[in-house]
Amino acid sequence: MIEREKVIEKYFQSWIHKNNSILSQIFDPNITYTECYGPEYHGLAKITKWFDDWNTRGTVLVWTIKQFIHQGSMTAVEWYFKCEYESVFSLYII
Repeated sequence: MIEREKVIEKYFQSWIHKNNSILSQIFDPNITYTECYGPEYHGLAKITKWFDDWNTRGTVLVWTIKQFIHQGSMTAVEWYFKCEYESVFSLYII
């Protein structure tokens, strides 16, 4: 469980630092990634493009993990997220 938490923490930090290098270390090339509000990205190349495109228009200001929820081989995360995207500030608590 601790290892999964560290990977998730690294992923969140990659957004704050706009550093996509962690993506190839944590995702399989054939991954399907689903955002919390529905969009899906298929394959590491598409995830990397989405990451880079998003970060040219926006900045993650805060992405704090409130808690990890573990059940068997699955881990869910509750978080606090604040960003500026195309000059609009947004706040999400999931």
